Amino acid sequence: MKKTNLKGFLTLSLAALLALSLCACGGEPADSDQPDDSQQVEDVEQGDKTPTAPAADTPVAVDKEAYTLALPEGFTTQDAADGGVTILDKDGKEVGGVMVVECKGAENLKVSSEEDLNSDGYAVLAEQVAPEQKGSFAMSDYGLFRYTAGDTAHTFFPKGDYLYDLWLTEKGLSAEETSGVLGSFAAK
Repeated sequence: MKKTNLKGFLTLSLAALLALSLCACGGEPADSDQPDDSQQVEDVEQGDKTPTAPAADTPVAVDKEAYTLALPEGFTTQDAADGGVTILDKDGKEVGGVMVVECKGAENLKVSSEEDLNSDGYAVLAEQVAPEQKGSFAMSDYGLFRYTAGDTAHTFFPKGDYLYDLWLTEKGLSAEETSGVLGSFAAK
């Protein structure tokens, strides 16, 4: 009998300790009215706290029928006839856009290497998105592949029978902003 009572007592004690440890791990939920201290970085030399935010902290959401993307704060878009958009910076200067390219079976395209991108079909695509400009195809961390012509990089995202060409100029966005826009693009 004593062994059974001792086992029961140990089981209850362990359950109570587990419950207490789980309660201790939880905390008050973050209050959205309170400032987020994780957004502040202490400057070691000057000792002050300066609020910082990633480039896409307050992105401008672009939600079209066929795709979505997020732009840096202050950027805007103008609709294009093909269902795409032109991206304008804070000063209204054109810095990129989305071009919708009809491509039967685009969703089934597979690109295994840069050698795959040297076929005639890709040359026709290059002429369509960057007429009369010499450029080069490459694999991409975003989308299916990238075509760079001059100071403009075209990144292609396939969906259904369309390729969505998200093009951005080098001088229009910082590297961080470019990564944020490319990483936010999603075809529906």
